[in-house]
Amino acid sequence: LDSAMDCDDDSSKVSSVYYYQGIDLGTGATCIYPLLLSTFAFSIEHSNKWKFLATDVDPVSVESAKRNIEANHLQHRIRAVCVPQTAHNIIKTNDNKKEKEKEDVSVLHQGPILAAMNAANDCDMFRSATTEVQKNHTTSSTFFDFVMTNPPFYSSREEAQGPRAGDGRKRTDMTIHESVYKGGEFGFISDMIQDSLLLRSRITWYTSMIGKKSTLKEVEKKLRAIGFPRGNFRTTQFIQGNTTRWGIAWTFQEVPERLLALKMKPFQDFHCNIHQNETSSRTAEEDILNRISEFCQTQSRSLSCNRAVHRSDSRLGITIREEQSAIVPASKDATTTNAIQISQGSPFVIDIFVQQKSVPSSNDDTTSLCCVIQTRAYSNSTESDKFVHKLLDSMQSYVSQTSRFWRRKKNKINVQNEIIISSTVV
Repeated sequence: LDSAMDCDDDSSKVSSVYYYQGIDLGTGATCIYPLLLSTFAFSIEHSNKWKFLATDVDPVSVESAKRNIEANHLQHRIRAVCVPQTAHNIIKTNDNKKEKEKEDVSVLHQGPILAAMNAANDCDMFRSATTEVQKNHTTSSTFFDFVMTNPPFYSSREEAQGPRAGDGRKRTDMTIHESVYKGGEFGFISDMIQDSLLLRSRITWYTSMIGKKSTLKEVEKKLRAIGFPRGNFRTTQFIQGNTTRWGIAWTFQEVPERLLALKMKPFQDFHCNIHQNETSSRTAEEDILNRISEFCQTQSRSLSCNRAVHRSDSRLGITIREEQSAIVPASKDATTTNAIQISQGSPFVIDIFVQQKSVPSSNDDTTSLCCVIQTRAYSNSTESDKFVHKLLDSMQSYVSQTSRFWRRKKNKINVQNEIIISSTVV
C-alpha cells in the first residue's frame, strides 16, 4: 500500500482535500477494510480520499491494527481506538479489570456506534459538521458518511466453538470478542439501530453484513416496525463460491421520491374517447387532466395535483402526492425503538401522462379523440401500494365515464355559476 499513498506525504496538502469519513466497527487485528479502502483504487476520481475510525473492544487487536496502520504510513488517514463494550454484553475474562465496574453508567449503556462516536470526538483528524447542521446537534460536531461492520455471528461460546450445523466442519478461529455478542448478529445490529435513532443524520448510511438470511428478515421487520420507509433501507446479497452473505443499510436522509427501488410494477394504459366536435385536441388532454384533478378532490385523503409537461415529447401530465411531515427529530428520552416513527415526503408519487390520437368513429363520419392515459407510480410502503392500486382503479372508472355524463356535469356547473352571478347582481 505504500506506493498508493505517496501523494499524501505532504501534510500541508491534506487540509485542502475533502475526505469522506467512515467507521469500521470491530476492525480486528488486521484493520483490513480501512486499509483496503484507503488505497488509490478506491479513491473517488483519484482526488477525494477516505478517512477511517477503526474501533474494537479488544485492546490486543487494536494494538495489532495500529502496527498495520503505521507500517503503511496511514496514521493521518486511519485512527484505531479501543472502545468499551456494551454494558449488557460485557464478557467476563481473566483480563477484565475491576475499574470497568466503576465506569460511568451512561458510557456503559452506549451501543457500539455511540462508543465509536464518543471516541471520534476526541480525535481532531475528522471533519466537523457545517454550522447549519450543528444547530440541531449541539452535543458534538463530528459527522461520518457511513458506518460498516461484520458483526459477531454467535450468541454464546458454545455456538461459536461448536461444529457447523450443516456439514460439521470446524468453525473459523476467532477471539471471543469477534464471535460472541448477546443476541448474536441480530442483537448487535439491534444495538446499532438503537444508537442510530439517537445519532440520526450524524451518520449518512448505517450498514452491516449479515450471516443468516433469517437475521436479515428480522432486521428488515424491525426497521419497518420503527417506521423506516421502504426507500430508507436497502439490502444486497454477496455470493462467493458456496458462501452467501447479506448486507443491509439504512439512512435518515431524504431519499429521491422517484427512487428506482420504490417504483411499482407497470400499470396498464387505459383510454378515454372524446368527440372532436366537443373540443379541440389539446383541450381534450386538458379536459382529462381536469377530470383527474376533480377526482382527487373527492378523496378523503388530502391529495395535491401538480401539472407537468413531459420533457421528451411534450405530453401533458399531472403528479399526485400526499404531503407528509418531515422526519421526526430524535427524542432525548427515546429508550425504545417503537417510540419513534419516521416519515418524510409523500408516501407515494403518481405520474400520469395524457396523449391523444385521432381514431375513426364507427357510428358516423366524425372523428373521436382517443386520449391514452399512462401511469407510473412510486410507493414507500406496502400500505401505500394498496392505496395507489385502489385509487387508480377508482380514477379510471371516474375519468372514463361517457361524454354524456360530462356534458350533464358541465351544464350543471354552468347553471350553478349563473345562479351565483344573478344573486350577486341583485
